[in-house]
Amino acid sequence: MDYLDTQLQQIQDDNLQEFIDPLIGSAVLGTGYLIGALAFFLWAGNEFAKSLKIDKKLSKRINEILGSGNKWIVHIYPSPTLNAFALGMGRHIFVTDGLKKTLNQRELEAVMLHEIHHNKSKDTYKSLAYKHSFFYLITYITLISAIVSYPLAVLVFAFLIKSTNISHNIILGKRLEIKADKFTVEYGYGKDLVSALLKLEKHSQKAKRKDPCGKWCQLENKVSEIIDEHPSTKKRVEVILRKTGKVKGLSFVKIKDFIEKEFKQNG
Repeated sequence: MDYLDTQLQQIQDDNLQEFIDPLIGSAVLGTGYLIGALAFFLWAGNEFAKSLKIDKKLSKRINEILGSGNKWIVHIYPSPTLNAFALGMGRHIFVTDGLKKTLNQRELEAVMLHEIHHNKSKDTYKSLAYKHSFFYLITYITLISAIVSYPLAVLVFAFLIKSTNISHNIILGKRLEIKADKFTVEYGYGKDLVSALLKLEKHSQKAKRKDPCGKWCQLENKVSEIIDEHPSTKKRVEVILRKTGKVKGLSFVKIKDFIEKEFKQNG
């Protein structure tokens, strides 16, 4: 009897160990990944900070627009890409020198106002809170998958993360972008923001023409536009023009024609 009890206990211990080993492995792997990611982000953040240059003139102009008491700082990031962004930290906004060279002064100011709204409204933290709400569920499902197979766990994790990002972009991201556009309009920069968006759209279309795109590629671009956190240029322009009370229900082509006429009339 003692022999049978010993064998049963050994079987239970072996089964328990088989269950625990994958969990320990996943925990060790996850810890190593987090430490490596933290080290990388610290290094990348330091390199990013060293590359920045404060634009005192643009910073001063933005603070004049927003009124006394504002101390926003505009940083120029050396990159040919056309981009501007806010990281949600303090009163700092960032613009690439590629975008600065492409837009005129008022268009650039309009883009800065858009980014300032993201910072003031804590949009970065709203996005993090949305994604973090799914973190524990994703972690749990991934750990359960790891018990079956490590490759399966990697695939499950990648799928869940991608799904969370897509739902965030569609449900929250697009709404935050529209709100930032409306904030810019409130300061009288609606026409300038539209002009900036059309320039960026033109640049994007020019880049696409350089790289021939077949049917599958066009379908991929269409899907990417749907799941991107930024609404389409057409949608953003329509919202801005409705906000300014200019036009309603025009097609994208007619909207561009309308804008061009407005620019000619107003010099």
